Amino acid sequence: MKKPIFLPVLFLVFSQMAIAQTDSSYHTVSQGVFNFVGGLGLSTEKSLSKNNTLFLRASTNTAFDFVSNNAQSSTNFSLGLTLLGQYRHFYNLQKRIAKGRPVAHNWGNYIAFQVEQRNAGLFTNGATVLTGRYSSLTFGPVWGTQIVKNRFVVGFSAGLVGFVPLSGNVPGSIFSWPVQPTSNFSLGILLGKNK
Repeated sequence: MKKPIFLPVLFLVFSQMAIAQTDSSYHTVSQGVFNFVGGLGLSTEKSLSKNNTLFLRASTNTAFDFVSNNAQSSTNFSLGLTLLGQYRHFYNLQKRIAKGRPVAHNWGNYIAFQVEQRNAGLFTNGATVLTGRYSSLTFGPVWGTQIVKNRFVVGFSAGLVGFVPLSGNVPGSIFSWPVQPTSNFSLGILLGKNK
């Protein structure tokens, strides 16, 4: 009973993929990037369809804390890990093509649903807990843009996200709100061959 339903569904999926591959307009591409500004790390972007990609990035985050009083002063630092995922929809690729603007390597604007986890401290220089260092999870919609020029990739995104503290010292003010603004900036270089 399951085979008659499964085979037509499988046929439809593969036929849609074949139609998409014969379309002469631009499709998003899969690519890897080594990021050196905005957190040292690696990112990958996997093309899911004509205008959609899945973007994943693992990078470092750092914090410095200087404490001084009459008796002594100390400088503390922490190195943590940030994991970022975005389901991106590039909404202006066809307009860019029509105006003769570049779209190679997913150059364009997008809206995305973002999930980001920040780990407070994989490594610290002592037992002192840094003020304001905490692990958190954020999720929500963002708007972003990506520019690729001479193998360099510049990315920026911003939006309002839900905030869930996971551990650590969450400072007062805006950081304890359940919804807060977020932004990400990165600069990196494409890995592999330049197409």
